[in-house]
Amino acid sequence: MQRIGIGVFDATPLFRAGMAHVLNADPGMQVVVEGGSAPEVLHLIEKHAPNVVILDSAFLRDGLNLARSIGAIAGVSLL
Repeated sequence: MQRIGIGVFDATPLFRAGMAHVLNADPGMQVVVEGGSAPEVLHLIEKHAPNVVILDSAFLRDGLNLARSIGAIAGVSLL
């Protein structure tokens, strides 16, 4: 079975660790990348190509440009 690769991006290290722990407990999911700041999000998504991105809403304070850029890079829809 192919695992779903997930990127977790949040400014709070404890939240990232907890989210990764919960997601990795599911045999169909694997956290492939984590990040703690908005500037590193695009680079890490390009490098690790997760299937799903969980993004801290605080990273969107500058508008939806970051979310749109993620969609363009990863070729995914955003919810």
